[in-house]
Amino acid sequence: MSGQKTTRTIGSLQYDAGTKQTIEIDRDGVVLETVLNLEFTVTSGSGAIVGPLAQTLARLIKNIEMTYNGSDTFINIPGWQLALMRYHELRGNPVLGMQSDVVLTGSTTATTYRVVLKIPHFLPRARVPDDCANDLRDGRQCTLSILWGTIGDLFGTPGSGAAISNVSCVVGATYWVNAPAGKPFLLRTLNVTTDTITATDPNFQMRVSKTAPGQGLRNLMITTTRNDVLVDDILSTIKLESGSFTWQNNADEVFQADMVEGLEIPPGNLVTGAYWLSPLIFAQLVTSINLGELVADLDLQLGITSTSGTERVHVLRESVRRPFI
Repeated sequence: MSGQKTTRTIGSLQYDAGTKQTIEIDRDGVVLETVLNLEFTVTSGSGAIVGPLAQTLARLIKNIEMTYNGSDTFINIPGWQLALMRYHELRGNPVLGMQSDVVLTGSTTATTYRVVLKIPHFLPRARVPDDCANDLRDGRQCTLSILWGTIGDLFGTPGSGAAISNVSCVVGATYWVNAPAGKPFLLRTLNVTTDTITATDPNFQMRVSKTAPGQGLRNLMITTTRNDVLVDDILSTIKLESGSFTWQNNADEVFQADMVEGLEIPPGNLVTGAYWLSPLIFAQLVTSINLGELVADLDLQLGITSTSGTERVHVLRESVRRPFI
């Protein structure tokens, strides 16, 4: 192994509620992770703020996209899903800042929060983490885009006069300088699909992937929400299948038991309404599901119970492939 790790600041993204802001990542080697250093102030109105939503503080970043040459999107994930994914990858430890209690006091209380969200381009908790990286040595353009949220994206009832201000988002990156010449890197991709639940259904189907040559499915994170709050009374069974072949089929508690053992998350630290599915054997990339050899589309069959409110199932998919460009 050769080379050194360096970190640097790329620039800053301006906050403008409801808009997308973009910055180009330096084309200066192999990027191991992209870092978002976020700071902002929440000021309550005359009444208390009510109803913090799932992964509250990360929700100010409504969505994150990373793209090659304007067309090959390999990261497409809401900020709250990124924070929750990292929680699982870090053995049940929140990323810096997400451990903070959200202050709900009224009477124009101002509270400043700071959250550091990292997007790993290597493979966390893998047998060989550097099978993947964001390799920019060939000069391809890589852009990062953030869709900013509003106070209403963080809280169910922000209250009259509640506001977000003093937002700072500094973008940085960790580089592998002098990485081995000629070393090929696969690309880690993250994307999220969300479906709305309209009725109880013992066989609620969600498409995970069509046949995709050259791509491997590494992990799935399934979350269930009611009115954007994580709940555990919607999902009862999870089945992952392609045609007549079943990859996984168990009750939700079994998948949570796998999270205790496989992700080393203490039972008391399991997140309500979050489930992690991994086909990997001993974290080896070669045991990913080969999406190019599927006999049919890869689907989830979920046992769903619907009760009230706006209920949703979110599926985060982690795959690996070569860049399309």
